[in-house]
Amino acid sequence: MTDKIKPHESSEQNKAQKEIERLAFFPLANPMPVIEVDLKGVPSYINPAGIKLLDQMNLDISQVSQILPKTYKADISTSASDQSQIPSREVSLEGMHLLWSAYFLQNQNLLHYYATDITNLKNTEIELISAKEQALKNEEVKALFLANMSHEIRTPLNSILGFTELIEEKVTGKIDEDLQVYFETIYMSGKRLSQTVHHILDISQIETGTFELKTEKIDLGEIIKNLGASFKSAAKAKDLELHINVPNADIHIVSDKYCASQSISNLIDNAIKYTNSGHVSLTTEIVDGSVRITIEDTGIGMSKEYQDHMFNVFSQESTGYTKNFQGMGLGLALAHRYLTLINGKIRFESKQNIGSKFIIYFPGDASVTPATNIAEPGLSAPIVELDASSEVSRLSILVVEDDPNSQKLASFTLKKDYTLHFAESVADSKVKLNAHDIQLILLDLSLRGDEDGLDLARFLRADDKWDRVPIIALTAHAFAADRDRCMGAGCNDFMTKPFRLAELKETIQRLI
Repeated sequence: MTDKIKPHESSEQNKAQKEIERLAFFPLANPMPVIEVDLKGVPSYINPAGIKLLDQMNLDISQVSQILPKTYKADISTSASDQSQIPSREVSLEGMHLLWSAYFLQNQNLLHYYATDITNLKNTEIELISAKEQALKNEEVKALFLANMSHEIRTPLNSILGFTELIEEKVTGKIDEDLQVYFETIYMSGKRLSQTVHHILDISQIETGTFELKTEKIDLGEIIKNLGASFKSAAKAKDLELHINVPNADIHIVSDKYCASQSISNLIDNAIKYTNSGHVSLTTEIVDGSVRITIEDTGIGMSKEYQDHMFNVFSQESTGYTKNFQGMGLGLALAHRYLTLINGKIRFESKQNIGSKFIIYFPGDASVTPATNIAEPGLSAPIVELDASSEVSRLSILVVEDDPNSQKLASFTLKKDYTLHFAESVADSKVKLNAHDIQLILLDLSLRGDEDGLDLARFLRADDKWDRVPIIALTAHAFAADRDRCMGAGCNDFMTKPFRLAELKETIQRLI
């Protein structure tokens, strides 16, 4: 007797058959390759899109492994042993980029691969990576250009100002007043050029995002006192009263010393520049743990229209051929940007023909402690001169400098008080160090040969014989990052060209 198929069983079989046909339709209709391989990598199924891809690659079915991930056999072995999920793999085929996703059928020992065309996505990724690399290269070129420009301008400017100061010292009291004015004019013009270069380089670094901050604990009170001393002559030249009011205490904050100092300096300089009579004052207060500095003047003030864009770069209220004051309009812009970098704030009040008031806030918890050695505000410690008549007391200094004019300047200005030795390269420096009893080193960064000043500093600090010899980096590389690199290499101090001889002597005396 023949078994009859029941109606409900026939219905179930029809559904199963339709489901098989429906599932089979997916790889057939898929516009992307679908490939099935066994444990040996032998293909058991390839859909029409897979066949088409093989034809495009001039491959036959036996060469299907050349379009699959190279790890497919390892993926099969791994999945068969621990049933782990197989990661998607990228394969590049003559300009086409495929992402293969795989699933292992444990009961059939078959590996199904499904491809996704990611060519456009991959090309976009490649373009973005290339654009990023080009942008980084452009930033490196900009940074290198700024560094070279700084060095190439500051080096000759150092000689111009240094020799002018030297000549003026030699002829003081021996020439008429007109010649004295000539020297003062040359020096003041050189300082103005130096400041202009300094401002341009700083604003360029800030605008390009290459300005580097160094956060540390700093004594803001000492910074303000030193700034007061440095601006005394400028105020006196315009017959202005300069009042610097700082509490007799050490005011410590955590900030970038350069940005803090320059923001205050630019505001004082701006106040003196735009004040023709009266006074400029600076007051320091501790308010709720933060430092508030108020800089007030009796100058020309600013119109309400100009106040809306006073912090823009190259901005001045009077411009063109008829402008009333020299400068590039970078002082306020830089002060604002320095403060922004260190999360400081600035407010101002100004009335035309009456004066201006700038109030700046330094963030953080300021600590105030009684000063252990209070000097008169604005005065620096006196320079102790060595006895030049005694060879025993004369300090032996190695000047590591490759610029001939800078060597001459060092020789003329320092030979009276110190015994000098010169070197132009790291190799030459090592010879001089072994030949003489060197007690201090003046070190430029750019030297002849394959090694620079930082290489020499690191060499000396790694040698027990030289690790305690004071090193003063004296260089035209004047960025904050240059200072950090010098101090990181073991230098004891950092001075930029152009420099004042008195400042250099004071630094030498402090270190010996």
